Amino acid sequence: MFDTIPTSVWSQDWVVHSQPVGRGLRALRYLAPYIFRVAISNNRLVAVTDDAVTFRYRPSSSREWRLCSLSPFAFIHRFLLHVLPIGFVKVRYYGFFSPGQRQLLRQIASWFTPPQSIPPPPEPSAEVAHTERPI
Repeated sequence: MFDTIPTSVWSQDWVVHSQPVGRGLRALRYLAPYIFRVAISNNRLVAVTDDAVTFRYRPSSSREWRLCSLSPFAFIHRFLLHVLPIGFVKVRYYGFFSPGQRQLLRQIASWFTPPQSIPPPPEPSAEVAHTERPI
């Protein structure tokens, strides 16, 4: 595999932005859009001209939408950073999340669906209660 990668890649400085996103539901809410959605949806595009592409975004540190205008080349560059390489697939299209496996996914989901009512635990019989010792 390493032979197929151009040698210039190994001498290039890479910028990696990494920050903690929390745990549990907070982390899931932060990461889910990156896994299940496209890089930018059409409804976030505000204006497209020959000179600029303007779109709405919301920084993770704020709940307020902001506008960003980029040259078309800069916008395409940023957009292409989110395109998966050949052979990679999004999570939702793989395994039991793939469209052809919807019935299997429903079956798996049913395994985790709680029952409508949970019966109370049985009362211990007199024989069992009599033989139990305190811990």
